[in-house]
Amino acid sequence: MSLIVELEQGVWLADGDGDPPRTLVRENARQFASVSLATRALRDVRRIRHFPLARILDKAWREQSDGED
Repeated sequence: MSLIVELEQGVWLADGDGDPPRTLVRENARQFASVSLATRALRDVRRIRHFPLARILDKAWREQSDGED
């Protein structure tokens, strides 16, 4: 399983520098191996900024559903 965190529409949690590190390129999003790891990362991000619409997505599903939203 490969999970990614969408902080806002089209803005993904990334590795690297930032407060929190973000990317506009989904392929560059930080990947998590489990729901608990992704949840922990999102909790840590929300200590810095609220991101009320943030969500955890399965990377494979999101890519397949891209043009159908």
